[in-house]
Amino acid sequence: MNSQHLTGFGFGEYHSAPVGGSHLRIDPAAPGKFDCVNIYTLAEMDRRLRTNLIARSKRGKREMFFKCYRSSSIASQFARGIEPSAIAASWTAEVARFKGERSQYLLC
Repeated sequence: MNSQHLTGFGFGEYHSAPVGGSHLRIDPAAPGKFDCVNIYTLAEMDRRLRTNLIARSKRGKREMFFKCYRSSSIASQFARGIEPSAIAASWTAEVARFKGERSQYLLC
């Protein structure tokens, strides 16, 4: 994951008998893009496990995932082999629209 060069995010191995996994470090000054980290992480897990975790998940978990991302299109994007960077880039206009709408409500 570190090879993706996601500014402000670092990844490492986690080991604690009898389990292992990964841990994520987030710099408090990270420029954002927190939604993108999830996409890169999911793509890396799919690559390492040689599977499609969305397709393998139980229906309820898939539905919750789609609800969080407000669309099920991400499943077909992964199935078609679209890179995480292209998926994240496709959100640019929506993110800009959202930031514009919420800007008037920010306290800082």
